[in-house]
Amino acid sequence: MTDQHLPLEEKLYKYLSLALLNIGYLPDNIYFGYQDGAALTGNHVIMNIAEISEDLPPEIRDIYLHNPAQQIEENIIYRNKVTISVDVRGDNILQNAQRLKALFFSTEMKELAQKLTIGFVRYTPTRTIPIVLKNRHQMRAVFDLEIYHTEIETIAISTIGSVRIIGHDQLNRELMDKTITEP
Repeated sequence: MTDQHLPLEEKLYKYLSLALLNIGYLPDNIYFGYQDGAALTGNHVIMNIAEISEDLPPEIRDIYLHNPAQQIEENIIYRNKVTISVDVRGDNILQNAQRLKALFFSTEMKELAQKLTIGFVRYTPTRTIPIVLKNRHQMRAVFDLEIYHTEIETIAISTIGSVRIIGHDQLNRELMDKTITEP
């Protein structure tokens, strides 16, 4: 399975984990979804898909493989805008949130985004929110990240054969060849 065919959550985890590892977060302290990491203390980051909005209708492209008469591969391309909430907790939360946001412009992150068919759009200002965990007051830094996500679904169509219809229609036009395919 290529990276472009990974499920959305796996792509986002792979993309955001690289940035978080660069600023010192261990993989064990990176969570996707609040069910796993909401009540933890210490340095960790929780990511959550906040919204998926359909921006464009699916685009369909036919690709002929080897011999155009034998097989067609149909790619259905879905493009979505995805909003991810990023929740930074622990020590130096504002500094870590700002460092994380700066990394989205690094060459390494841009290359990974392209490989994963993700396009960085923008992020929102970082805001701090107080929370109480285990009878202790803590702060967390939260910002939203917007990306474009492209998902490619491939369907192969095989040709059974072709039929030539001989004759003319009522308007005296010659009828054309018809290719019979199976999904």
